[in-house]
Amino acid sequence: MLAATDGVNTHRGAIFSLGLLAAAAGHACGDGHHATASTLRQALGIWRRDLCAAAFPVGTDASHGSWVAQAYGASGARGEAKDGFPSVFECALPALQDAIARGADTRAARLHALFVLLACVDDTNVLYRGGREALTILQHGAAEVLAAGSVFAPGWSRRANALHRRCCALRISPGGCADLLCATLFVHEVQSGP
Repeated sequence: MLAATDGVNTHRGAIFSLGLLAAAAGHACGDGHHATASTLRQALGIWRRDLCAAAFPVGTDASHGSWVAQAYGASGARGEAKDGFPSVFECALPALQDAIARGADTRAARLHALFVLLACVDDTNVLYRGGREALTILQHGAAEVLAAGSVFAPGWSRRANALHRRCCALRISPGGCADLLCATLFVHEVQSGP
């Protein structure tokens, strides 16, 4: 993949996270259970020991996430997986479900879940590109959007666009949060399925 993208770390976290979650859903269903938050997390626990035992690559083989883990102590996609995706199950999924219950349309509900992730996740892509200062700016900006009422308050789109412009000016992209949002949407759909 890195050869095809000329060394760009494109979608590695999403592929890793969605692969584990799809395997967890398959495991839960294979055992005759519905794919719920509980059964998915229980299935994910099966692979925890192996995820903990896997060594971080170093040197030229290190991913951006591995480098950030060493430099800043952020656990990234691997840490999320080892811990059963707390940012998905404890933050973003409840936010998405709450937004839907409050009548938000699909786009607004997803954006609300993204703001929650932006406010609470130590996004390794942001840390890699902009360091701790850029991450703090992003997290505070997202927290301000949430404190102002998120997608449920007038002017939310203007506030969201201002945060987007700030990220562009800082040349940061919260790819880790985007990956976690994809994982959240997957879990939501699996739980809502037949």
